[in-house]
Amino acid sequence: MLGPVFATFVPIGLLHTLWSVRRLDRGPSRAVRLACFGGLGLGMAIWWVAVQGTPRFALPLIALACVLAAPFLDDALRVRPRVTRALLVSAALVFALLSTFTTAQELARRVRHQLWERHRFYDVPRLIDQLPACSIVINYNPEDVFWNNFALAGKRLANTVVPYWAARRALDYPPDSACPIYLFDREPFMSGEEAAHVEAKGYARIDLPLETRWRVWQQTVR
Repeated sequence: MLGPVFATFVPIGLLHTLWSVRRLDRGPSRAVRLACFGGLGLGMAIWWVAVQGTPRFALPLIALACVLAAPFLDDALRVRPRVTRALLVSAALVFALLSTFTTAQELARRVRHQLWERHRFYDVPRLIDQLPACSIVINYNPEDVFWNNFALAGKRLANTVVPYWAARRALDYPPDSACPIYLFDREPFMSGEEAAHVEAKGYARIDLPLETRWRVWQQTVR
């Protein structure tokens, strides 16, 4: 949330704290700071190697870095209060402007293209919002093609969505349910061999005359 504030104060704060360790006599304060720096370095190594640098797993490291940078911020507020406060406010304003810009850009896009209907905003067929309650929707698209399972849940959030990683199994072993089952495929479409396999499993293609980027099948034979 406070990326600019973090970038402004924490890196220099870590350097300040590391430099201050050299000036401290041996004692509890110095030992605590060295232990925190050791934990930060070890945590960064584990974060980078074990979890491939996934951002959400870095939150404890960010918190520890803020703690280590706190003495610098305290000194700065005592020595140069006006400059420090100005930097703090400026960094917070930069974050606010960046956040507002993204939201404003998205709103302008919706106004320009008249994307007021849910299916148009998420770029899914209108049919997805018209399916009967409790419909089962198989998202037969890799995540790099269409990852938004929430969009396929429908405007009433009444559809049960099967994600791509479970789509093949749901196709070969349909859920034991009386609810209708649909399969949604977005361009680039599945191969002809896969389409034949879908039809062999009892699915019939639904004609969508105004929709060229999606193909939809409904299970007709159980």
